[in-house]
Amino acid sequence: MFAGTVRLSRNINGYGNVIVIRHNNGLETVYGNNAQNLVKVGQKVNAGQSIAIVGSEGGKTYCKFAIMVNGGRITPEIIIKLQSHKLRKKTLLCTKNGRFVDVAVKGANDANGSKKKGKNEDIDPENPFENANTFKLNLSNIEKERWAYPLPGSHVISPFGGPRRHSGVDIKTKPNDRIVAAFDGVVVKSCPFAGYGNCIRIKHRYGFETLYSHQSKNFVKVGDKVKAGQVIGLTGRTGRATTEHLHFEVFFQGRRLNPAVLFDHTNKSLQQVTLTLAKNGAVKSERNYYANK
Repeated sequence: MFAGTVRLSRNINGYGNVIVIRHNNGLETVYGNNAQNLVKVGQKVNAGQSIAIVGSEGGKTYCKFAIMVNGGRITPEIIIKLQSHKLRKKTLLCTKNGRFVDVAVKGANDANGSKKKGKNEDIDPENPFENANTFKLNLSNIEKERWAYPLPGSHVISPFGGPRRHSGVDIKTKPNDRIVAAFDGVVVKSCPFAGYGNCIRIKHRYGFETLYSHQSKNFVKVGDKVKAGQVIGLTGRTGRATTEHLHFEVFFQGRRLNPAVLFDHTNKSLQQVTLTLAKNGAVKSERNYYANK
């Protein structure tokens, strides 16, 4: 993609032949699932040089491609237009923040990094479907302060779906335990609501919404801006509930989504996956092979 130096070129069990190239602009590019690597560690390569032969898996021929900054993956669409294969006319600003790197994008008319009127474009756009029908969201890239498991220390007592077509997941700890917002967002509902009892619904970025119900008490009101990890209510059994617990739902573009697509309920973490989000509400999930542990 760019000129650089090969940092890694070997077979990784489960990932196939992998190449990582370090570039002078501070980025690293990753090429996986190769049938054969054509370069070795330490070799300098030019932009456009053949470095590998693409491999096949499951009847499909493809390259697993990633872009990294300081060991963390960023969305390739920030840099490349997938339809035209051309670089975007933007400046990528990377700022060291402890063990993380904050990444922001400036437009072509702001290449010197000066502030424009209005807010800067974030690494993930507010409206990801403005110029395309699909958008890739890498959950491995979301910093810890940007997400939270809604009921820490809980266990699942009723999963999503199943014979009764459960609309969410029921998770339980103890009565009046603290429920937290899963992501930053704006409260769009906070009131008693039919069988849900005391219910909270929060609108997030990218078309996601989360719902929390059966609370003994809600701490937020409609219009409140909340941060991931902020306490929004206490577990209860209001509405149709036989025990104190949290009923948690996830929506994308108005469609219900299995919360396990986003959250690993066992480890109380985000799934290590990249989601392909479609404008029509469809969601596909692909396991990340280079996620930071």
